[in-house]
Amino acid sequence: MKIDQRSTSIWFLATLALIVGVAVLSYTSVRRAGADMESALHSQDAVMRIKAALASLDEADKLRNSCLGSGNVCRPGSRAGGPGCAASYNAAAHTANERINQAEKHMDADSVTVLHKIGPLEDVREGAAPPLPEAKPVFQYRHGRRIAVRRAPAAHVAASTCGDWRGQAEKTENLRHALAAAALDEGNRQQNRADRLKSAMRQSALAIAFGTVLTLALLLWIFYLLNREIAERRMARRQLKDSLDRVVLSNTELEQFAYVASHDLQEPLRTVTSYLQLLATRYRGRMDSDADEFIEFAVDAARRMQNMINGMLEYSRISTRKRPAETVDCNELMDHVKADLQLAIEDSGAQLHYIKLPVIRADSRQLLQLFENLINNALKFRRNGAAPAIRIAAASKREEWQFSVADNGIGIAKENYARIFEIFQRLNPPDRYPGNGMGLAVAKKIVERHNGRIWLDSDLGRGTTFHFTIPKHQV
Repeated sequence: MKIDQRSTSIWFLATLALIVGVAVLSYTSVRRAGADMESALHSQDAVMRIKAALASLDEADKLRNSCLGSGNVCRPGSRAGGPGCAASYNAAAHTANERINQAEKHMDADSVTVLHKIGPLEDVREGAAPPLPEAKPVFQYRHGRRIAVRRAPAAHVAASTCGDWRGQAEKTENLRHALAAAALDEGNRQQNRADRLKSAMRQSALAIAFGTVLTLALLLWIFYLLNREIAERRMARRQLKDSLDRVVLSNTELEQFAYVASHDLQEPLRTVTSYLQLLATRYRGRMDSDADEFIEFAVDAARRMQNMINGMLEYSRISTRKRPAETVDCNELMDHVKADLQLAIEDSGAQLHYIKLPVIRADSRQLLQLFENLINNALKFRRNGAAPAIRIAAASKREEWQFSVADNGIGIAKENYARIFEIFQRLNPPDRYPGNGMGLAVAKKIVERHNGRIWLDSDLGRGTTFHFTIPKHQV
């Protein structure tokens, strides 16, 4: 399975969506589990407070029974438990009442409802005990002196007081039953919440485990696909490098062959051309007119062949005779260009303008040839009746220098922009514009050899501007 950038993006988005989904599900489960845990702890606290209230009620019952006598029975004629007994009972009953109030605040609403079923809480929680008669002090005297103090038995508890105490006991018992029922209800609710908490925690663990496993599986799958894609790209890169190496080797061999062929063909071609010219000179008019015309064709073909071979030799020398980059003052370079093209400039009446060209690093010989080819192209393809006006300028870009050579010549049609940089390509008849069709091809090869670019803008019938770049850092 071969994946591209779109497939990788889809897999990545799917994995990201899964991770987000698992995170949301886990967050929801954990939040629900937290709420259940908080409710369970709330119920547990309520149960503990109810048990504390029940313990306080038991303590109040013990004090009440103690106040009613050693028999713990409230009946007419029984004796009270002594002074301050009612106050102790009232304090214990007040503590129980406070604890019941605290427990009620922590109970669930349903448990409070269960608690209220026994009647008005204000009546049930009435903690004030009816007053009991206190024992009176009795003094004993001996030899006229008080030698001991004791208390006389307290008066018998009144029947009405006993009834009040018995009613209080009944209320306390009802309250105890109500608190026990509320405690049972809160306990059941606590158990239910604990069960829900366990279920929520189990679901959270399962969701997190499932999401983690699935996410890891998707990540491993993507990792496998990316590794395979990387391996395929490495293989393709190696194959491409091998192909480029073969192309470079082939181009080198072709350039070497072109150089050797063009160089070795020079001598026999010059011999052929010389003898043809000698034949035309000595035997012109001695044979018929057809023979003279054939000899002229042969001489012209030999000249064109020599021009083409010279062009091939010039083209191949760009790679075979390249030199290291050096510091070149383009203003001084243009002075050499003007000197080399002086006759052509004077014959055409051309005006050559350039101001403050930069100092760059390049192969000075090839840069000179580049400018000469572009300027010679402007001198050659001029409009009838118009003197050539050629402007050379340069601008500094971030990592390169951009040069321009503009003219007011015949211009170039847009469909021929790429064609004119090919070798031996001519857009005009040779009898009108002489040349071998290699000038711009050589210019392009020089620019590319310097790791630059070349292109043009043209307005047909009004002129052409050639642009090329030279990187600022050359080795």
